[in-house]
Formats: sequence, C-alpha cells, structure tokens
Amino acid sequence: MDRKFFRCTACGAVFDGDVDVCPVCGVGSERFEEVDPGKIAYRNNTGDLYLILGGGVAAVSAAEAIRARDNTGNIAILTDEPTAPYNRPMLTKRLCDKTAPLFVRKPEWYPANRVQLYTGMRIRAMDVPSRHVVLDDGTTFRYDKCVYAMGAECFVPPIPGADGKNCATIRRLSDVERIENMLPGARSAAVIGGGVLGLESAWALKKRGLAVTVIEVEERLMPRQLDEEVSRKLRRAAEDSGVRILTGARTERITPEGVVLAGGTSAPAEIVILSCGIRANAAIAKDAGLGVARAVVVDEFMRTSDGNVFACGDCAEFRGVDMGLWPEAAEQGRIAGANASGDNLSYRQERYPVSFIGFGIRIFDGKIQ
Repeated sequence: MDRKFFRCTACGAVFDGDVDVCPVCGVGSERFEEVDPGKIAYRNNTGDLYLILGGGVAAVSAAEAIRARDNTGNIAILTDEPTAPYNRPMLTKRLCDKTAPLFVRKPEWYPANRVQLYTGMRIRAMDVPSRHVVLDDGTTFRYDKCVYAMGAECFVPPIPGADGKNCATIRRLSDVERIENMLPGARSAAVIGGGVLGLESAWALKKRGLAVTVIEVEERLMPRQLDEEVSRKLRRAAEDSGVRILTGARTERITPEGVVLAGGTSAPAEIVILSCGIRANAAIAKDAGLGVARAVVVDEFMRTSDGNVFACGDCAEFRGVDMGLWPEAAEQGRIAGANASGDNLSYRQERYPVSFIGFGIRIFDGKIQ
C-alpha cells in the first residue's frame, strides 16, 4: 500500500493524495505539500476479524492502518449512515458548493482493500466478554478486535422550540439534504452559535441569498480560538458581508417565525441552524461496561478498559480531552487500527490549528492570512 501523503499548508490536515482539494478547509492542491508517513515495518498476517463501528474518517483511518499491517485479516466497517464514510467538515461547504469533495475514500477503495462496508447498520448493543455486537434487527457480528469509532452528534440545547420544523443541525449528509428542502422560498435564517461551523453555515446561507443572523452567547465570535483583535476583525468582515451578528445574546425560544432572545430582541428566521457543539456517541460503550467519562476513555495506545476494544475520534477521550477535530480523529484512527493489528504505536496529543474561510477572509492558526 504505497501511497503519497500530503499536508495542507492552510489548515494542517494530513491525508493521502486521492483528493484535489483539502477535505477540511477546501483549499486547492496548490496548497499541498508532500509528507513522509514513514515506512511500516510491522507485519502480522492473521485470520482475525476486525470490526470497526462508525462511518467517519477515524473508522477509515483505522481500516487503512490494519490493512497496511495485516494482509489476511478480515475487516468490516458498520455504519448507520446510508452511504460510505464522508468528510463531515465539507457538509457546511456543500450548502453553497456541490462540488466540495465528500467521501473519505472513493467507493472502489473498499473492495480494492478487502474492507467490507455495511451501511444502514444501527447497533443496539455490544457484548464485550463474548466479543460481539448486536444490531437493531438482531443480527450479530463477532470480532477478535473491535475499533469503536462511533463519532458524535450535535448538541441541541434545551431551548423551547428547538425541535421545530424550521430547526436543523449540520452533522450528517441527511441534515444538508433537509436544509436544501427548506431553502426554496426561505428569505431569512438564524445560526445559533458563533464557532467555526456556525459561521461557515452562516456564510453558506448568505451566499444562497438569505438574510442571516448569527447569535452567540459569548461576548465575541470564536472566543476559544481567536484573540480579541482577530475576533473583532472577523465580526467586521461578517457584518460587511451583510450578516447580522448578535453577541452576548441568550436564546429564549424559537418560533416558526424566528428566534426570540432574552430581553425581547428577535431575529426573523424561516431556517434556524443550531451549532452548539457535539456530544460523544458513548452510550453503547457505557452500557457494555467500558470506561466512559465525557467520551470513551482511552490510553495512549487508543485502548479502552478492555484490551480487545480500541476507540478513536469524536467518541474517544484521551487524558480528559476530546477536541472533536477532523485531523485528531484521523490520527487517532490510525493509531487505533495499527495497535488493533498488534503494532505498538503511541498517540501524541497535538495542538491542531483552527482554519476558517468565509466573509472574504481566511483565518489560520488564529491569524488572518
């Protein structure tokens, strides 16, 4: 499996050369630089059954790492999505650009690498002592080694009206399709949350011709990623683009007509996007008796409290931290897959730069480029 790997100089993401644009920030290949992932010395050809739960980049990275070391083991990916694993950072971009790259690997990659991909598979339970998982329909999958990569879901705050027909999150391809169905005839939108994904959503909806309001409970945009000066410039760029920004604003309720804030201020919105963070899909692991805090607890080898189960990505917590970032998930998936096949790699926590493109500006690692 000799492949070329590249790093995006705009956002720092590392990926193989099977894409023309960065799957995280969307810049073109002119911003790629080739990197050497290192030679894989470890080989362990087995007849083991590797079961990977989840359908994101962590799951695919785990499968790649296993196959690079074990040429004869059986690899299966179970995802509840109806499609092959895709790049979630591209979802907001696809609201205004249908050419944005979607899939982590092309469909032919799975059979070419002898990875069985099962879509539409909803997992009901996991039996760690007997090493099997059970689907909603009662189907059982056995494993020798399991990689738990079930990701996360959007957190929806307990706001009255947040379950309304005009409300949506952006975490799955079906979310984007649902928003597309809401767009015809819509004239205004509100985005609750002034982080990267919220602002990307606002920019995409603005480019679709809607009047957009961003509502952020903190006093400035992206307060955990940007200093006050860059945050102020970002706000000015958004407002110059015609997006209304409300900071220090607490949402009181959502109605079919829009968002009502504490104090009586309102924002008209026929579409409301909730971008308020994520919560790990750790319930299956917790019910199975694996160690879970905010997410599934792993050590530096991505091992859970059971030696035959590894966890990675947005559903995993290492040293009390779960950043929920694409490059973190990809790297943890690589480590989990390698060690599931018997290798001995350690995960090193890194500081991943934040990238944002929108409102006519580009921000990388806290600075405007």
